[in-house]
Amino acid sequence: MLSEDWGVLQLRELGEIVTGTTPSTKDRSFWGGDIPFVTPSDLNGSRYVAGTERYVTQNGADRGRLLPKGAVLVTCIASVGKMGLAASPCITNQQINAIICNKEHDSDYIFFALSYAMERLKLVAGVNVLPIINKTAFGKLKISLPLRKSEQIAISSVLDGVDSVINSSKDALQLALSLKTALLQAIFKKGMNPDGRIRSDDEENKENGNFTKLGILPNDWDAIRLGELCTYITDGTHQATTKQSNGIPFLFVSCIKSGKVDFSKSSFISDSEYKTISIGKEPRADAVLYTVVGSYGNAAIVEGDAPFAFERNIAFLLPNNEGLNPKFLVHLLNSEGGRKQAEIAATGNAQKLISLTALKKIRIAVPKLKEQHRIVEMLEPVDALIDAIEVKLRNQDQLKKSLMHDLLTGTVRVDPKLVL
Repeated sequence: MLSEDWGVLQLRELGEIVTGTTPSTKDRSFWGGDIPFVTPSDLNGSRYVAGTERYVTQNGADRGRLLPKGAVLVTCIASVGKMGLAASPCITNQQINAIICNKEHDSDYIFFALSYAMERLKLVAGVNVLPIINKTAFGKLKISLPLRKSEQIAISSVLDGVDSVINSSKDALQLALSLKTALLQAIFKKGMNPDGRIRSDDEENKENGNFTKLGILPNDWDAIRLGELCTYITDGTHQATTKQSNGIPFLFVSCIKSGKVDFSKSSFISDSEYKTISIGKEPRADAVLYTVVGSYGNAAIVEGDAPFAFERNIAFLLPNNEGLNPKFLVHLLNSEGGRKQAEIAATGNAQKLISLTALKKIRIAVPKLKEQHRIVEMLEPVDALIDAIEVKLRNQDQLKKSLMHDLLTGTVRVDPKLVL
């Protein structure tokens, strides 16, 4: 139960709600100015919308409604629930409703409160082909909030601090991923010495490299078809399965991410169904899973032999351990060069796919097995760093969710004097 100095208000009671509009694209005098024109694609997860793909002139802005800095922006058509705060005066297209908060309310608090209520927002939109929340329904949505603006600001300040920590972790993760990308590019260009060092430019020039069907590769590397390096390549079940709340994990394309299998996104099937559909593709340590439909070109290593099944959009590869290190294969397939080969192999229009025949014909850059082992050893500390940061991010996200529940419902109060 809320205390007396907290209330539940409809969004329309917080300020003016404005639905955006798009100036005519046929009139050049409307476009190319310095006023941001915000569309859903510009709401990319950052709280403040500082830059947009397109800008309008003052003449173009006059065709819509110029929103002030701090306006709360929410997509209410199609990609419902994307949010941001205007970092400067802007206009939006018609997919976005904006709240121009009155002086009694803090726009940052409204942003956090709406983020917390996002699932309710999406329920209002429904599950139609084109989800939509009209302006009237949007205005009737309710949030809870402290009636004193100073406490709203104090709560926003606490959550802003959490966001700063999370953003620092995201920056660290991006640096670690960039480091790994740079290492892979250098390794696949120059190769590695027996002492575990990437060859220098002088060594590379002295070696001259090896001319292959993938271009010039480091000396002693070759371009070999994937089918020649694997003892077995198949795909997941083509049979319809009956999903249940527990049992044997059943993987989808979304479960293959960052070189690993994410079981948290799996469904489940019965043990009897698993035994029927998994003949010849039972999990085993060091097998490789590879997405071949939709979000294709992502590889992950199988760790252990715990049972799981997977859909037909995932390929199952068993590398020949005498010539191919499975972890090296995963690094290679997920690298820039590996993804280029996936693009070449993929066919189709609406939804591209890599057939098993095309997958077997993909050529990959392969050094001798000992060099593959050295490459894997070099990348292990970087992967460990990436894993550690990802764990930290998950914990920080969980902490933020817990704090949002406590602070945005009044369960835990914040004294403005201790924060501001």
